[in-house]
Amino acid sequence: MSIDKKLEDLFQVIVQEAKDNQAFAKKLEKLFPTKPAAKKRRKRAPALFNPVIVLEEGEDQLQTRLETLDIYQLKDIIAEYGMDPSKLVMRWRKKEKIIHHIVETTAQRAKKGDVFR
Repeated sequence: MSIDKKLEDLFQVIVQEAKDNQAFAKKLEKLFPTKPAAKKRRKRAPALFNPVIVLEEGEDQLQTRLETLDIYQLKDIIAEYGMDPSKLVMRWRKKEKIIHHIVETTAQRAKKGDVFR
């Protein structure tokens, strides 16, 4: 009999004993405590709107909509649409600078591929 088969039989006996014997099952639980599954937590709230769609109405419209948001909401847009690969913008504290970054990045993305049209 191979070692694999012997181990398999041993664990089958342990499982069956745990099902039949509550005291044995409690001893196993003490040896191997189970933790509740950790919920995956989202660090940022979802973005309030897609800046590319608003940009279609005009750059000034995008600028106006962004100015109504607070810094955390602006950073939510940056995080959701991947506008900060270097992770520097998330450290900025000036609202105007963040808005400028969003407008510039969105405009660049909207123009990307125009050469092929």
